[in-house]
Amino acid sequence: MMPLYVLEICSNIYSYECYSNSMVWSVQWNRELAKLQQEHSCRNYTVVVTDGTCSSAAATGNLTVNALPTVDAGADQAVCSGDTVTLTGKSTLFSNALSIKGIMDLNAPSSSNDGKAIHLVANEDIADLSIYGFNNSNNGGGSDGVEWSFPIGSSASAGDDILVYRIGTDPNFFSNYFGSCWSNFEQTFNDATANSVLTMNGDDPMELFLNGVVIDNYGDVNASAMPGDPYEDSWAYRNADGTWTEGGEDCDVESPDQYTVTSSGCPYPLCSEVPITFTWNNSVTNESSFIPTATTTYTVTGTDGNGCTGTDQVDVTVNTLPTVSAGADQAVCDGGAVTLSGSGASTYAWDNVVTDGATFTPTATTTYTVTGTDGNGCSNTDQVMLL
Repeated sequence: MMPLYVLEICSNIYSYECYSNSMVWSVQWNRELAKLQQEHSCRNYTVVVTDGTCSSAAATGNLTVNALPTVDAGADQAVCSGDTVTLTGKSTLFSNALSIKGIMDLNAPSSSNDGKAIHLVANEDIADLSIYGFNNSNNGGGSDGVEWSFPIGSSASAGDDILVYRIGTDPNFFSNYFGSCWSNFEQTFNDATANSVLTMNGDDPMELFLNGVVIDNYGDVNASAMPGDPYEDSWAYRNADGTWTEGGEDCDVESPDQYTVTSSGCPYPLCSEVPITFTWNNSVTNESSFIPTATTTYTVTGTDGNGCTGTDQVDVTVNTLPTVSAGADQAVCDGGAVTLSGSGASTYAWDNVVTDGATFTPTATTTYTVTGTDGNGCSNTDQVMLL
């Protein structure tokens, strides 16, 4: 049986080329099979390949189907001609501003109570983190409500990886364990209350709350303890497609124990995760301001560490500026009254304490400027001189 050397594809790919014995074989996957592969990644599948001359051979292998990244180009925008725009692509799987990314019960020295943490990720800017909290539902059996909340005054920026961890015998356990990867967590929290909550034993569900209402969870708090201790001396990690990968019981145990992510038999995925990169069409650079010249649809492509891509679009409408007129220059006699009225827009604001359409008496030769604003919020100016 001919071996397949390429057995990892993106979920939107239904064909690829593999190489065997210096020959290129074209492998075609039908959509129904691709669906099965996406639902049951890493199982054995037998496929038929052909070299284009009607000869074929069967091959069996473990096919990994990688989910496509979820990409968001942001909301459509309307701007005035000459204004700057900044387009930012991001990966958004969850509608919540904060979500659970991982649960840890890492291998640590016996009886130290170190290695226990919850990993959260901010999906958008959060001005007030204190309205969020979580619980650890020991052995399931129902929700325990909010057991720990972020401190008042804390906030987060979109993309922040946030670690709330327990301090046991070694206050530096986590920073030493993660080493250079420790900096991947933009924010870290620990306090005495967290110590009393983060008592997981590898089989406990957890819930995330917003103002006391559950918005996310790992496991079913209404069931009993999770079977098989899926993250005892290990971890659970949420993938880009929302599914969970569990390291499995004792996967972090080493021989001899070194208690570091680099020596672990199953390193925490954040440390090797390649961030999604975003590229735009029309010569736009992600998160860099530019001045659009015409109404345009912009497309962003997000590429993850597997080479899989997702796209999204945003419309930027460029509204023309109103053609504002302050009227013709005027010559008036000393003490004479004048009325200045702008045209070409919806509302008008004059300098020199002049009210649009209201009569006043100028005291000297002056140039008056009117700013007219239209229904789109776009504005332009014009001037008139009173002699």
